[in-house]
Amino acid sequence: MTYKNYIGMRVLLVYASTTPTNRDVDIKSELNVVPLNLMAIGAFLEQNGHTVKIIDARIYKKKTFQNLFCGEVFSYDCVGFSVM
Repeated sequence: MTYKNYIGMRVLLVYASTTPTNRDVDIKSELNVVPLNLMAIGAFLEQNGHTVKIIDARIYKKKTFQNLFCGEVFSYDCVGFSVM
């Protein structure tokens, strides 16, 4: 399989929350950090012909995020997580 077979993939990148319940800390202080790591990967992928969506789990309540993620994950060719 060559690289050309992977052109035009749908990629979902997820920035995971650092708090277990997604709402235990002040949301304003936590959102001061932009997920530049996923934005850089997403920009590279878009420049190479892929469709990218980034979900920032920090801005959703836990149940809302679970519903959103479970509803979308199967419509993508590749899913990546940031866990640091």
